[in-house]
Amino acid sequence: MKIRTKISLWIIGAGICASLVLSSVVFYGLVREYYEVIDNDLEAVFTDIVGLSAGAADVDAFINALDGFPGIGRYWVSLYSADRDIIWQTPVAKKISIPIADTPAPFTFSTHLRSGDVYPDMRGEKLLTFRVKLRFFQVSGKSYGVLIGKPIETSGLTPADREQLIKKVRVAIEENLKREEIAERLADLEAARSDGK
Repeated sequence: MKIRTKISLWIIGAGICASLVLSSVVFYGLVREYYEVIDNDLEAVFTDIVGLSAGAADVDAFINALDGFPGIGRYWVSLYSADRDIIWQTPVAKKISIPIADTPAPFTFSTHLRSGDVYPDMRGEKLLTFRVKLRFFQVSGKSYGVLIGKPIETSGLTPADREQLIKKVRVAIEENLKREEIAERLADLEAARSDGK
């Protein structure tokens, strides 16, 4: 192989590696930003719920205020006592069981239901996934926990589908590299034949 070809391959390889690194950084940043926006939305809903609790004389008045809260039906919300007994839930929370987390850190929970099964206006075939956050607050001096979840857009791929897709991409890349290697060898043979004449 000629030195010019080797240098060209090194430059191409370095370019591919740099592109992969930069693409990974950008992708990670976009995913992180997406989850931050959802987490901020969940925090805003929690702030609204705490605002409702401040004006409530007792838990029953608070639950009545929650029932009349506009837009809360789109969220997965479950109100718990200090003993982790369910006190109140949105209609979505009654359909889907999400375990109570032991940490206030947000987490993602995937269900086996299609989005259209829970949200008729979504009509999607994708599996429903929620971003969930746990917060604690007090009503009339008693502690309560509220688990709030928001449906998020997902690729709709199962982990097995993702793995299969990654394998297909790897095979395509390997085949492309083999084609390039064969083309280089043919070019070298052609160059050697030309030099031999």
